[in-house]
Amino acid sequence: MPPLAYVADRHTKATLAETPSLSRNNLTAGPSLLGVVHNAQTLMVPVARALAGDAVEKLPIFTKDGNREIFQAKVVVLGADVFFVLCTATKALVYDQKGYMLRHSRAVPGSPSAVAGPSGEFSLVNHARGVCSACSADARAFVCVGTARGSVLVVEYDGARFADAAELDVGHDAPLADLASEVDSHRGAAPPGAAAPKPFLASGDEAGQVVVWNARSADRFEPSFSVRVGAPVAALGARGDAVIVADVSGVVSFVGLTSQRVFCEMQAHSRYLSAMDVHPTRDAFATCAEDGTLAVWGMPSEGGAGEAGKDPTCAFADAWEDGMLTGVAFCGEGWDCLAVVAHDETELRVYQ
Repeated sequence: MPPLAYVADRHTKATLAETPSLSRNNLTAGPSLLGVVHNAQTLMVPVARALAGDAVEKLPIFTKDGNREIFQAKVVVLGADVFFVLCTATKALVYDQKGYMLRHSRAVPGSPSAVAGPSGEFSLVNHARGVCSACSADARAFVCVGTARGSVLVVEYDGARFADAAELDVGHDAPLADLASEVDSHRGAAPPGAAAPKPFLASGDEAGQVVVWNARSADRFEPSFSVRVGAPVAALGARGDAVIVADVSGVVSFVGLTSQRVFCEMQAHSRYLSAMDVHPTRDAFATCAEDGTLAVWGMPSEGGAGEAGKDPTCAFADAWEDGMLTGVAFCGEGWDCLAVVAHDETELRVYQ
């Protein structure tokens, strides 16, 4: 596979409206669409139009309640199906890729964080942040949503419909910031020839704690281990035997699933790190920061007994002058294009 090679001064620009909100991780990518959190609405950008530099579209269902702040929107791929999960101050809403709310998702009655609401939504006592797909050892598929209580809602998907949500206490005392799994980093499935994704779930919180759970089955998420990094978690990713932890101080830490320790740390940015995305088919990830810098990195390796590990490498770096970057995502053919957005700017840039 040829290396990623971007030209810093060559990129398309899709037109956005200005937003007063300073979000983090507010850009998400699916096979054909990008989603941008834009204050109290989400803008949907067809990837083909973004690559051509066209204007974006609003997904109407997300704009009916203009005073509902959106914390995160996430494209979740489960097999051949694509969904949008929208996190607001009080709800986690699940839509299909055309913007229609699903009509067969309910919260488990009696759950301390989630209460039954209208069809297609989970009503939360505390806001949601952090969404990912996950798989279990017995080949079941899930959508997982983090909450400000420090718990995770786990919703099984059988290929046709979602089950009721179960709440998982994952041992956090602080609000969750993000969730990750290897199947989610691959956008639902590993590429041909790659090893099957490991069945685990990682959660990171605003106190810097990261917890890894083994997903045995729909009702068996067993604790594996936890580590703590030096600052609140900004974003999580996973690939192979490592969990990638990006914290707000600009440091990216790598946690070995086998060694159960932080085996590598790097200072990726000098200012507030705002977003990270893992390439679905390459061992690479992208980060961006409030200081306007963005970068694409090659994954490190830990090395075994008597073996030297490999340090992370920088494959590409650029700066958006006067831009406070808030979101980054791989997209396009082969997922090899790189999209980025900035606070209070009127464009979405895509490096090709």
